[in-house]
Amino acid sequence: MKQKILVSILSCAFALTLYGSAVGQDIAPAPNGIVLPKEYIDWRVISSSSRTDNDTLRILVGNDATIKAARQGNTNP
Repeated sequence: MKQKILVSILSCAFALTLYGSAVGQDIAPAPNGIVLPKEYIDWRVISSSSRTDNDTLRILVGNDATIKAARQGNTNP
């Protein structure tokens, strides 16, 4: 259990390092062809999810409109 927590913390630290190095740079399209808006780099963290079935840590981010909707309870499209 402690090892999974450590891996999660290190993963977050790595993601934040990548985030810091990406600020101010153009974002290349993802391998699946999805192009992210340039403003995504300023989106804030809404939540995180630690999945034990596949040992992943996921971070949910959103822009101001998304955060406002979440605070109002409008989380279903």
